[in-house]
Amino acid sequence: MMPRISISVLLLAVMAASPSALSAAEIREYSIPEFVAAKAQWSRWTGETIRVEGRYRSFSPNAMQFQKCDLFFYLPRDINRPLGRSRTLEVIGQLKEDRNGLSFRVDSLRLLPEDNELFHLRRRTLPEEDPNPWYELGKQTLQRGRFYEDALLAKLGEETLADGLQIEKGRRKNVDAKFLQSLASKAAQLGLDDDVRLPYVHEALRQQWQEQKTADEPDYISLRKKLSSDLPGAAMLLTSLTGKRFDDYRRSPIETFNKSTSHARKQLSRLFYLEVARAEYQHKLKPSGSNGDTLAAEYARIAPDDIATSEYLRQQALLFRTENIGDATRSEVYALAAEYRKKNEPEMAQTALRTWLDRKRQRLNNAGPADYLQTASDYAEWLGDRPEAEQIALAGLKRYPQDRALQAQLTRWGYADDEGEWKPASEIAARPRSDMEAAVQAGRIVTGMAPEQVISSLGAPRTMTRIAFRDKTMLTWNYPEAKLAIRFEQRHHQGDFEVSSIDALPPSR
Repeated sequence: MMPRISISVLLLAVMAASPSALSAAEIREYSIPEFVAAKAQWSRWTGETIRVEGRYRSFSPNAMQFQKCDLFFYLPRDINRPLGRSRTLEVIGQLKEDRNGLSFRVDSLRLLPEDNELFHLRRRTLPEEDPNPWYELGKQTLQRGRFYEDALLAKLGEETLADGLQIEKGRRKNVDAKFLQSLASKAAQLGLDDDVRLPYVHEALRQQWQEQKTADEPDYISLRKKLSSDLPGAAMLLTSLTGKRFDDYRRSPIETFNKSTSHARKQLSRLFYLEVARAEYQHKLKPSGSNGDTLAAEYARIAPDDIATSEYLRQQALLFRTENIGDATRSEVYALAAEYRKKNEPEMAQTALRTWLDRKRQRLNNAGPADYLQTASDYAEWLGDRPEAEQIALAGLKRYPQDRALQAQLTRWGYADDEGEWKPASEIAARPRSDMEAAVQAGRIVTGMAPEQVISSLGAPRTMTRIAFRDKTMLTWNYPEAKLAIRFEQRHHQGDFEVSSIDALPPSR
């Protein structure tokens, strides 16, 4: 087992791992990633003292090789293979060139702690208020991790760089959109992925959005374009605009975005885009709502996943058309009512129709018979209001008494002409036509009645007597219950019997 390494030894290792130009002792110092990257310069460095550190991949009694480096490092005879779990070595020596090419002659060699140990040691010494050392360690660690294809080490480097960005942000007094964009650009330059970069982009855009809200003339279009280009997912349609994550984002957009997954951030970016688009089209909507239909069609093209806003814009147009319905044509108002029915708002459809018809009715004083007829028909057919329809038709016929179309319509509705006045036919039929009919309806007996009319009033008589004379025939009907004796007379034995007198029956004994 490798012996425990003291802090002093580790600090020396840290110093050895930090690249620089020529040191005070004129020693070139490189990590293997740096050394390999400068391969074109090797032939110019022959004879110079060079310190190189990195992970070794092979070790023999007389030579070794570092990982990711094809150059052979030849060892002195008295150097033994290093023991321990670490595979990180530091060698000091010179480049030599002969007929076999370049090689490295090692003068001294020592084992260094492994990369993860060195990283954590150096990280513990970083200042909390200065981001630059964090950037330096992060870049070195990320470069080394990627060079060795060490995902864990690369991740540590990325996290250190991200911490540096947060330290730089925390030191800033005025964290405005421009500064946040600079941090996003720096994250890209440092080679960090979107998980680190996009929160700065998103926060910068949220700040720009807040500024646009208070501007006299917000530039919604430019902001929407920037959202589409800078936030992956802003142009991706959503299948739903509801859910806990979306509710959280509406309450705390920056915090919710920062802690979300990559996929969720795409959805939230689209929600942000729709927020801006919705405000843009609400801003375009005239106070009257008259342009709502046009805006709804435009909005449906750019935001087909936000159906509610398109419907809101259409609703504002509907309300405008309802409020200004007096100027609409008959076909326009019918279409308006159809739209309300389609939206499952039958009450609004009826309100629109009645409002329009009432205003049309108010203007009938200067209208012709056809207008009276059409208005009456609309009340009956559209509203099912026959009483109002009949009154309008009667008013029209009063002004135009000879109009056959109005007469025909009233006839279909059960009206008839009663000596120049149109009344319900049932009322005319029920009205008595003579005093005799009035008496029959009232149950009274008067002279001149026929037997059938008496029966209609009093029913069949209890007893009847018949007396014939030369010039007439007498018929007497007795009604003890009514205490009446009804006498009929038929002259010349022709014609009908008629009541000739009504007498009281004497009291029965």
